[in-house]
Amino acid sequence: MASCLSMMATFWHSLSLFSIY
Repeated sequence: MASCLSMMATFWHSLSLFSIY
């Protein structure tokens, strides 16, 4: 469960970075 949440957090972080650029 924790690994899934970590992966989701990384995914959303990447999306936010792409949206900034």
